Amino acid sequence: MTDTTQFNQGVQILLERIKSNPEEFRTRSLTLLPEPTGRWSDITQDIYTRIRTPSHRPLPLSFLTDEEINALHVALQPILAQQFTEQVMKELLPSDSSPQLDMFQTSNKGLVVTGTLGATGRVMGRVASQLTKGKP
Repeated sequence: MTDTTQFNQGVQILLERIKSNPEEFRTRSLTLLPEPTGRWSDITQDIYTRIRTPSHRPLPLSFLTDEEINALHVALQPILAQQFTEQVMKELLPSDSSPQLDMFQTSNKGLVVTGTLGATGRVMGRVASQLTKGKP
């Protein structure tokens, strides 16, 4: 684990903020260069630009070290991963269906997910636990 005590104070604050308020760091899309929409969108856009295009000139946030930028980027990855899962679930669960009446079932390599459309959170939890346990 990286020792962040020597990092710029603003980086230290943002690393803690990412943990406590991840919704402030969400993005509009999950493309190669995500489009942040949250409270910190200007800063996170510069982080993504610097990570994805290190030859970009002028260098965004040039006063921060590569290690500080990488630490922020790593901290943002779980937020992108969660948005990806939400996007997959949204695709699986059509929004024009009745949550109480319609059922869905999907399978991928032996993993079968079944539930009501209104049970998105519980289904996502079951999917995650089955994936981590390796059980179909």
